[in-house]
Amino acid sequence: MPDRTLSERLRTAIERSNCTFKEFSERTRIPYRTLQNYLSGDRQPGADALAAIARMDVDVHWLLTGQEKHHVDHEVDELENDNKEEYSTEEIFKNLARYDLFSEISRFSEIKADKLNEIYVEKTGKSYKYIEIVRLIQLLVDHELSLIRRLIDFVKNDNVTFQNINLTLSDEIRLQMASDILNESLGGNLLNNTYDLFTDYQSGKL
Repeated sequence: MPDRTLSERLRTAIERSNCTFKEFSERTRIPYRTLQNYLSGDRQPGADALAAIARMDVDVHWLLTGQEKHHVDHEVDELENDNKEEYSTEEIFKNLARYDLFSEISRFSEIKADKLNEIYVEKTGKSYKYIEIVRLIQLLVDHELSLIRRLIDFVKNDNVTFQNINLTLSDEIRLQMASDILNESLGGNLLNNTYDLFTDYQSGKL
């Protein structure tokens, strides 16, 4: 059954961008016929399309779920409130897209969701519904955002507490550790991208 709710939100997003459908297609490089299928609800945007749409300042969380604002858990909620300007979801999305990481987060979340769906099919003989898979992908993306927020805080703070012991780690060590952790979380092929992202956060460029 076509997902009219998602298609309606996409139509609203295009209207907010002050673009015609044709202009939106050209600016996102989403083929016009494909965009029409999204708008009719006959197809759903994949990872690459979501990344392109995000670059048009569209809140992908809202596009997928209809929720304007949401948080993974109370700890992430507090972190975003305490660092509203520095760690806002919108800014993180823009910066991830700048380093070609947002599409990887979306793509890898889709792969993980497919694997979880396969496990569910093996256990129950049934597949998740589309909206359930979308929500699962969203939770996986949220998990990566939560991790990234913590890693940004880690690279910008040279004092680390471990088992009630304060440790001082060099800038280079913290950069490498954060880069390795995020790189591993995204499949292990984006070491330069993750390192550059955290370098610019640590230096204050972002």
